[in-house]
Amino acid sequence: MVDKLKHHFPKGKLKAVSEEKHPEEPLDEEPTMEIPKPVPAPVKKTASELDELESQLKDIEGQLRTMN
Repeated sequence: MVDKLKHHFPKGKLKAVSEEKHPEEPLDEEPTMEIPKPVPAPVKKTASELDELESQLKDIEGQLRTMN
């Protein structure tokens, strides 16, 4: 088939295209999977920290109300 099509294309100095040869990889190796790192447990906040955050929230809410 290549010989039949050859006369349709112009002559040139380019080499013919050949298929690429891929080196075969050994299949003996087992695929390695990455082990996910354990996720640290969320830190529980103590009551004093929660009270402090609640007071900060109330302060911010008060500031927003005075702006409107």
